[in-house]
Amino acid sequence: MSNLQHAIFELKESMIDMAHLVRSQLLLSRQAYLDFDTDIAKTIVENEKRVNEMELANDQLCENIIALYNPVAIDLRFVIAMLKSNTDLERMGDNVEGIAKYIIGMDKPFKKAYIDAFETVKMFDICIEMFDNAIEAFVLENTNVAASLFKQDRQLDKLNQHATQIAPNLLMKDTAYSKEILASVSIIRKLERIGDQVTNLAEEIIFYLDAKVLKHLKKKKKFL
Repeated sequence: MSNLQHAIFELKESMIDMAHLVRSQLLLSRQAYLDFDTDIAKTIVENEKRVNEMELANDQLCENIIALYNPVAIDLRFVIAMLKSNTDLERMGDNVEGIAKYIIGMDKPFKKAYIDAFETVKMFDICIEMFDNAIEAFVLENTNVAASLFKQDRQLDKLNQHATQIAPNLLMKDTAYSKEILASVSIIRKLERIGDQVTNLAEEIIFYLDAKVLKHLKKKKKFL
């Protein structure tokens, strides 16, 4: 194995470690939300420091590879893709931390009626499944699995739109629960954004493996 390939292997392993950390944060946020466990939510906030540290370390690995080895072709695309994916993973961590902070800010558990009405658990589950698929696509270098994430992201978009549509009526009807309703909508928007960021990961996997840029919707339609 050449020095370049060894450095690329090290970067890939570090990215996988970061992805698993963010995934564990996402799973914890689902548990904290359903169980109204503020201790778990506080653990998520504390763990976010590790996510930030890993982002900085991965940036440094990418910069070192470019500076020391002058990669070309698929190796260069891989490093570029990892730079972008590293940012998306960190932003996913930020959004999960945001969910945790909304939970910490509540003084009572979320009502089951609102959990059901907003379909929040379904959104959590889709996000987790998408993230699992993204990790699989990255580890196995499988662009078909990566492309499947675009359809799942559309599901999240529809659920987010549904929540936005029903929230005003709930706010007018249940004024005593306005804080909870607004927090629920905010959590849903965080989950929708996480779905977008997982989709970005899929785009980068396809970019470095197939040299295809799928940044805009029109270019993704054939995968939907």
